[in-house]
Amino acid sequence: MRTSRGLLPRLNPRNWSSFALRIVLPAVLAIVLFIIAIFLILIPSAEDQLLEGKKATAQELTRAAVSILDEYYTEEVSGSMTREQAQEEAARTIALAKQKGEEVVARDAIVQAAQARSEQILAQARSEAEVTRRDGDDYVIETLRGLEAEITRLQNQARNGIAKLAADRQKSLEFSGKAGVTED
Repeated sequence: MRTSRGLLPRLNPRNWSSFALRIVLPAVLAIVLFIIAIFLILIPSAEDQLLEGKKATAQELTRAAVSILDEYYTEEVSGSMTREQAQEEAARTIALAKQKGEEVVARDAIVQAAQARSEQILAQARSEAEVTRRDGDDYVIETLRGLEAEITRLQNQARNGIAKLAADRQKSLEFSGKAGVTED
């Protein structure tokens, strides 16, 4: 079929429903499944990795602090340092560890800011997914209503055709019955 606009065929309602079922519906479903995958797989995985990283950092800092304090204790017991010197060095080391801890907390603040931003992005994605889902549902409902109307029309045509054929058959039987009676 050619239109006045060129070589593009005119789409009738049957083609639109076919287009919706073959192109639009799978595309909408793919988008929705992608968003669901992000929420259910990627985000929890990233959160777990962040928590594991924090745990590992805390454990490493604890081991380092215990190791350093043990070293100063050993030096005090061996006599290479006085108790006061060992305590001063331990206090200095603890202060340095606190400073490092504050740096980790600062990095954690950056991570928290990134998490807050990711939550904003996720909220926006959820909102957009909901709109897309609603639009897709509306389109599918509209298409299914059109399909239902077409099926109803075809069903009525089929019923009318069956009724006509049955009536024609009945007339034919009645005619042949009358013809047999008149021949006697």
